[in-house]
Order: sequence, then C-alpha cells, then structure tokens
Amino acid sequence: DKHKLIGLNEPDDFISFVEDKFDFYSKLYLKILDGRYKFNPSLPGVYFTSYYGIATSLAYPLLLAPVKETDNEVTFAKEKLYKKNLDAIVLNSMKDAGAGFGHSTNKISILNGKGQVFSFETKTKKEVAKDIVDYVVQNYKTV
Repeated sequence: DKHKLIGLNEPDDFISFVEDKFDFYSKLYLKILDGRYKFNPSLPGVYFTSYYGIATSLAYPLLLAPVKETDNEVTFAKEKLYKKNLDAIVLNSMKDAGAGFGHSTNKISILNGKGQVFSFETKTKKEVAKDIVDYVVQNYKTV
C-alpha cells in the first residue's frame, strides 16, 4: 500500500510514472549528486551533509536503470549495474516468448547491488510498472 503514498493508485498511474516522470527524476538525481560536491543554494542540506560526513545515507538518491540488450542478459545487467554504480537495474527479458518490445507483456528481473535477483513472471506492462515501483518502495527509504 506504500505505492499510494506517492500517488500511484490506479494501474495507469504506474506506467505513467515510468513513462512520464523518469526524465524529471533523472535530472533531479544528477542535481542532488552534484550538490554533494558543489554548494547549491536550493540544496544546502545535501552539501553540508556530505561535507561534514553526517547522515551520509541522506545524500544518496536511488538510481534505477533499465536493460534492453538481448545477448547474455543477466551478465550484461550485472556489468551495467556495477559499472554505473546503480542501486538496482531492471532487466527486460527479450528471450522469453510474448515478452519485450512489440508485445503487450514483459518479463523482468530486478538485480541489486547486494547480488540479489528478483525474477517476475510474464505480466502486462502496467503490472510490470507496479512491480518496479513496489520493489523501490519496499527496498529503499523514501523521503
């Protein structure tokens, strides 16, 4: 039920969140990341938290990325996860029948930096979006 706290009440809200708001949150992430090292008057707490080393966990926003490559999916996803220093990565399987681009369903796995892999059954794209948001809400503290 935590998804309702961020305005995700209906199935369409989940897909809309992924499709429409990802660009905004990506730019916000970069702004916060930059604010850790360079003072920004709109984010003074981020800079001072990092500078003085207090409550450092508050200075790290969540970073989640999709994977689309078709060869060695899991290996590629793990490599991208670590090279880009991501918190988690969503692998959109292109090898399963009825899943991927050009279909109304997807089959995903979420890999995180702890080496855990969470695999999901083939589902509609709206259900997949809900699974991703549920994973984030359950595994990362939100502000």
